[in-house]
Amino acid sequence: MSGTVKVLPNAAARTTTVAFTSNVPLTATSSQIVFVVQQFGSTVPPAWSGKARLFSGDGFLGVATDETPQQKWMFKFTDRVVPPTLANWDFQIFDTFGIARYGETTPLTEQQIRTLAATGSPGTVGVPLCW
Repeated sequence: MSGTVKVLPNAAARTTTVAFTSNVPLTATSSQIVFVVQQFGSTVPPAWSGKARLFSGDGFLGVATDETPQQKWMFKFTDRVVPPTLANWDFQIFDTFGIARYGETTPLTEQQIRTLAATGSPGTVGVPLCW
């Protein structure tokens, strides 16, 4: 998927929030998915925003920026391998034990996204689709 991405790391909470706004509607009511990734270590990607491609699947989330030089981050469950179609992309890998998704039905506000990034907790944002 292509669109605009904000990467909001929180090393202290060992989470990274990835806010994605698609170039095309994803559902009848939203063009947004906000991921909160729970990581094993405190190593996180840099804060970043801009145009990027997003890859998601069973137990992984990848971000590849559209800038030069391209930056690539992948969050994946430790028991998963990088999908063969992305294996040669040279992603920086972050071991993950949880990936929550928000905003697909009702887009989150900027304040809700900041709260997720600051706390690593859903708070009053709503119930995640998966952990």
